[in-house]
Amino acid sequence: VIDKNITIKKADGATSAILNANCNYSGSPPPSSGHPTPQHRIFNVQGSGKTLTLKNLTLKNGKVQGTGDAGLGGAIYAQGGTVNITNCTVKDNSAKNGGGVYVKGAGATLTMEGGKISANKAVADGNGGAGGGIFIDTGAKLTISGGIVGGSSDAEGNSAKMGGGIYMKDNGAKAEMTGGSITHNKADGGGGVYISDYNSNLRSLFTLKDGTISYNTAKSGGGIQAFGDFNMDGGTIEENTAIGDPDPSINQGIGGGIDLVAATMNMTGGEIKNNHAKRSGGGVSIALSGASNSVLNMSGGTISGNMLTNSAGTGKGVEFFTGSTTHGSTTYYTIMKMSGSAKVDVDNDVYLTSKDDHSNEIRMITVDGALTGTGTVARLTPKNYSAGLQVLE
Repeated sequence: VIDKNITIKKADGATSAILNANCNYSGSPPPSSGHPTPQHRIFNVQGSGKTLTLKNLTLKNGKVQGTGDAGLGGAIYAQGGTVNITNCTVKDNSAKNGGGVYVKGAGATLTMEGGKISANKAVADGNGGAGGGIFIDTGAKLTISGGIVGGSSDAEGNSAKMGGGIYMKDNGAKAEMTGGSITHNKADGGGGVYISDYNSNLRSLFTLKDGTISYNTAKSGGGIQAFGDFNMDGGTIEENTAIGDPDPSINQGIGGGIDLVAATMNMTGGEIKNNHAKRSGGGVSIALSGASNSVLNMSGGTISGNMLTNSAGTGKGVEFFTGSTTHGSTTYYTIMKMSGSAKVDVDNDVYLTSKDDHSNEIRMITVDGALTGTGTVARLTPKNYSAGLQVLE
């Protein structure tokens, strides 16, 4: 247990520094030395204001599967403290949630500068947990300025049921990425990142300022599945895939780059390109769930080159997956706003679905400011087309 400020780093002149939990068995603790080590994580940081700094280390083979907090964070578990990781490798660890690292509590912070978090697994109840690489709990914060969450191949990627690379819990989890990459991770939802939020007052938020989210795979939300909010000020989301489910009756294969569900996405820059979805929304899918609008505010950046693997799919660039839903006496809508230098390239389209199940009206793009780009800024595909149909407001 780490309950004070401490720095651990590779010794000067050493070729490597490996902390190996050696968890390669299941069952009761071994009766004597020479047997495999009992299952355990490597670091447990406890207490607000306490900081663990790790530099140029390898942390591997941590494993926890206990109940409650004892099943969180395969290599590192931090409650209320700060963990700074610089040029470290965190690999081959597993837990019910947070296969590599789990950060919990108001003010708790994980910073990553260089290195790699790879081949970790979240395996709750044998059915896949949340946050294969990293889990950011309510009130905690993640900052990535460099390094890789995942790896250069599928074998190095992290895996989970939700959030193959990173999982952010609802009600105020925060993450900011200013460099590095999230790549080759896999999950059912949110191959790269899963932002959880279900109408909480304090919204969870992931901000991408620079860096790359690429080559991640999920049934839906290949790059990102966002029930919480997402700001894209720069960076690139590319070559992610929403593969769908073997059962075609299940609404999967949506949002190759981003699956936006009852959340707000503000895009001021960056690129969403060359992503793939089986069913719809090759670049971005806008959908509804619960009592909240789903809003894509696009005032900059480009959506281009995204593809659908099913010829009957809709919306290579952006798709309004749902038109509206009513809870109580209030109706909620999918909304797309465009202004400034925003552009959906001509090789992509925006699919406008019906306003509701009982109307021939369609959802429209709201132009809420001057469009300053040159040439075509979006190509629209209405679900129901007729002469004089209004597609902008």
